[in-house]
Amino acid sequence: MRWKPVTDDNITNLTYEVKGLKVSKEYVFRIKAQNQFGISEPLEGHEITSIEQFDVPGSPSAPTISKVTADSAVLSWSPPSSDGGARIIGYTIEMRTATSPRWVKATLTPTPDTDYRITRLVKGSEYEFRVIAVNRVGPGKPSEPSHTITIESPAVAPKFDLDLKYMRPITVSGLGVSDATLTWYPPADDGGSPISGYILESREVPSRIWNKVSSFIGGTSYRVSSLKEGKEYQFRVRAENKYGVSEPLEGGSVTPKSDFDVPATPGPLMVKSMDADHFEFSWTPPPSDRGAPIEGYIMEKRETPQTSWQMATPTPIKDTTLRLPKPKKVDDYEFRVRAINEAGLSRPVSLGSPMRGRETSMITFSFLLFSDVEMILCNRTMKEGKEGKTFCNPKFVVIFPHAPGSTHSPFSTVTMTGILHLYSLNPLTFKRA
Repeated sequence: MRWKPVTDDNITNLTYEVKGLKVSKEYVFRIKAQNQFGISEPLEGHEITSIEQFDVPGSPSAPTISKVTADSAVLSWSPPSSDGGARIIGYTIEMRTATSPRWVKATLTPTPDTDYRITRLVKGSEYEFRVIAVNRVGPGKPSEPSHTITIESPAVAPKFDLDLKYMRPITVSGLGVSDATLTWYPPADDGGSPISGYILESREVPSRIWNKVSSFIGGTSYRVSSLKEGKEYQFRVRAENKYGVSEPLEGGSVTPKSDFDVPATPGPLMVKSMDADHFEFSWTPPPSDRGAPIEGYIMEKRETPQTSWQMATPTPIKDTTLRLPKPKKVDDYEFRVRAINEAGLSRPVSLGSPMRGRETSMITFSFLLFSDVEMILCNRTMKEGKEGKTFCNPKFVVIFPHAPGSTHSPFSTVTMTGILHLYSLNPLTFKRA
């Protein structure tokens, strides 16, 4: 065995750290004392084998959360500043709901990467996450928790309904020699984030180049100017929210010229009849088509007191009557009708009073029918928990809304058992005949 000096330094202490040993090699050390007269005989130690000194890793950074969907989320984090002397073999992810103090494992085995998609989360629940680094010694201390997130469908750019082939998604009114007013409906799907504005573009037919008319429009109408008389134009609009811009909604082509205009306002809008599930409306054509044939009518509705009108039918109406299902939501609704021709939409004619959705009051009367068609009304009964009274006095006249002074109503049906069912959206008034 050949001995090698560990150091040339003069060691004055009784301890010394030997560096540069090879892992798993066997070593024997010996020590000699020295004074002014010489060097002593060596003192030998036992054989030793060098080994590595390991520890658990440190804590990773708190995870950040991205790409949240209705049942998943992506976590990302940074490795710990110390690996404990041994290579990190992976990371364990733990999670807990906002209502529970207990952390549970979100992964069955450590993941080797510093990002991971957690799946099978419950929509609408709130979660926190933390990450633990693992090396050959074992798991280290957990990271700080992430911020709390709610699992929900992500907000995206808005979407127009682009399948309405037979309607004019962008309507034109007030078409003049050099200008026109464009109107459109807001998208049915705002992508989960409020609409911040609209982008309007135009092109001269047959050119395929679209030019920006306005990069920000706050509402759903815009007056376009500086058009050329006799030129054919097409317009398209995009909705925008903070997540992006929708696909364009294109309108039909229009040609500014002075020999026609939008139609006059249609005649009075009335409720022709109704039952528990439907309204039937009627109106009269406008007195003038203003130089272009009437192409149809658009029925619009809105839930009062909201201000955004929506189309009540997916396509224009060719006739002057419309049978419309009652809205399922129990609330007051306003209705109006516009005539449409090549120049655009007329001014609307509105129904005199709001109509209520599918909540009706049913009043049931027992009656006796005589040859002179006089009625004795008895046993008045109100549904929906309203107070009822009993009338057994002869010759009462029923005053119906929209049919004042009439003893007949389109809102009634008579059964073979002698029961008269009356449906009304407004209170009925009774007075002595």
